[in-house]
Amino acid sequence: MELIDDEGNLFGAINVIDALAILLVVAIGVAGIAVVVAPNADDIGSDNSELNTRYATINLGNHPDYVADRITAGDTMEREGHNLTVTDVYSTPVDATTEAVTIRAELEGDIAEATPNTPRFEFAGTRFRVGDTLTIETDEYGAEGSIQRLDKDGSDLNTEYITTEVKLEDIDQDVAAGISEGLTQTSHGEPLVTVQSVTTQPAEVVLESDDGNIYLREHPTNRDVRLTVELRTIETESGNRFHNSPLRIGQQLRLDLGTTTVTGNVSELSQ
Repeated sequence: MELIDDEGNLFGAINVIDALAILLVVAIGVAGIAVVVAPNADDIGSDNSELNTRYATINLGNHPDYVADRITAGDTMEREGHNLTVTDVYSTPVDATTEAVTIRAELEGDIAEATPNTPRFEFAGTRFRVGDTLTIETDEYGAEGSIQRLDKDGSDLNTEYITTEVKLEDIDQDVAAGISEGLTQTSHGEPLVTVQSVTTQPAEVVLESDDGNIYLREHPTNRDVRLTVELRTIETESGNRFHNSPLRIGQQLRLDLGTTTVTGNVSELSQ
């Protein structure tokens, strides 16, 4: 049998032009299947994730000052090929030996989607959301804390300076004399507390006479002190915080002003 007969038919049954058209359709179909089935080079080994960077605000809680002093911007941690870098630190004294520490950190990881509308950030094989606990381990220290924010950008913490009135009651006159305008308390090179003004008056004491009467008298030596101070606070979704607590009227503050340390209560807040 001839391959193509006198009438131009393939094997005497199919017109050559029709046969070429059929082969073209089959070739296009096979190519289409290959495109759909073949893996995307960007997806190989990625588990449908995209390498990305996120910035986390992490509340590390209270630490001894010898640990808190080691937590600085530039600290790094590598875990399973992913890097964490501390970009900003906010630290406030809680008492004579303890500080509350909050950091901002840059995380290298992947964006994975649990559902199309619920992305999860994956760092070192673990998916993190706001509220989850992240552990940090460097050559200098180990710490863990709750993630308060997780953003696409922003290497600095959101801080704000707030003018505050602080009332110190019935303190020794020598301590009062050591408090003056311009005194500051710093943390990681940033002013944390700056005294803007100081007023003093004799402290008042309540006395009871032998016959049961109550009298208000001035103390012979002790003083009541009113300070106007500027505080560097950290902004959170629940409001400004200082000493790792919400800044509120009536809150007790411990101020380490270098030459003296005093404790008083917030009596007024203003921006």
